Amino acid sequence: MSPKKMNLELPDNLEEIKNAAIENFWTKSGEAPDLTQLQEWLEDEGWNIVVSGMYGQCLWVETLADQWFYDQAIIEDSDIKDTAEITDQNRIQHAKKRAEYAHSESDDTVHLVELSKSGYEPVYLVCLVLGRGQGGWEVEWEGLFANIESYLSKFDGMLLLGKEELTDFQILSLWQK
Repeated sequence: MSPKKMNLELPDNLEEIKNAAIENFWTKSGEAPDLTQLQEWLEDEGWNIVVSGMYGQCLWVETLADQWFYDQAIIEDSDIKDTAEITDQNRIQHAKKRAEYAHSESDDTVHLVELSKSGYEPVYLVCLVLGRGQGGWEVEWEGLFANIESYLSKFDGMLLLGKEELTDFQILSLWQK
């Protein structure tokens, strides 16, 4: 899934910040500009740009593991009555079922705001929009990245997007016996 591209028309002072950020990202020269004003503008007047840049729902693997990756959860959720009967295959099936459900209920999303400047490759300002139930929404700005893959690599497989699946190895390594 890739986000819709929306034209980013910024006020002049924010255009300067955006251009400086792009130049700094690619050339690594000078000090990186503070993106706070740009991010605040995007959360207010530019919110449609953030929303249209939704890359997909996300799932935090460690949170899922803390809640569901233990043998007692299988007993509570199946016909198995004794932990001695539980196999790794049971654990994998249980975890994948829980992950599928968690994906369908996830309120957390990853958004990419494309920043471009003539003469440079675009960069992406990444934003997480986290659902906090009755607490509303929380916006977390993650910084600039060359692409979604470079952003995801910092999580070492612990953040899944869309219907991406957990591997059997991930499940078993996070399992709490």
